[in-house]
Amino acid sequence: MQCRSDVGHCNAKTCTIAISACGKNKQWQQALSQFAVMVKSKVETNTITFNATISACEKGSEWQKALKLFTGMAKSKVDMDTITFNSAISACEKAGEWARSLQLFSIMMQSKIEPSTTTFNATISACEKGSEWESALQIFNTVTQGDVNLDTITFNAVIGACKNCSEWEKAAHFLGLMTEGKVESSASTYNAVISACGNAGNWEQALQLLSSMAQSKLESD
Repeated sequence: MQCRSDVGHCNAKTCTIAISACGKNKQWQQALSQFAVMVKSKVETNTITFNATISACEKGSEWQKALKLFTGMAKSKVDMDTITFNSAISACEKAGEWARSLQLFSIMMQSKIEPSTTTFNATISACEKGSEWESALQIFNTVTQGDVNLDTITFNAVIGACKNCSEWEKAAHFLGLMTEGKVESSASTYNAVISACGNAGNWEQALQLLSSMAQSKLESD
């Protein structure tokens, strides 16, 4: 279905499909318009509808509108799920609103809603952007205590947070954990650790990492 500005007499399902189409096309204004018409026409708005609209706002970098929808969802007592929180957290993360991302993550944990790899990646990335390496480590430790898989994005985010605060030893430690866990490292992974070492004046370690990077046939930036 194409994204339309006029929902007409659509039901909850077709309206939601239209909102999702708007989101995929990064037309957040149209998504909000369709959602508003649904509310005005008293068409039922459910979890999927809210998720699609929040996701559209996230893709459009409209974190404030995403949070407004999130709050409205709570007030309307519509059930929230992992997708709801992932979209809201990601919207805040992209805007550099790390404190709000952490707040949403905390609410998610308190609500006993199952987090996913995307949840942790977005929250740790938010900490990275806010140079909150200690918070990033706390979230990372939460991941390791559960059944959620760690991936390259997870490690790159926590390593990036350490780099921003010149915590080179911790950055190198996480690179080692990637190797032990057979998680694929990227050029960005090595670049972040090398930068952390350079920022701390540890050029010997930085040169060793450059050598390892060359052996791994990864190109530096």
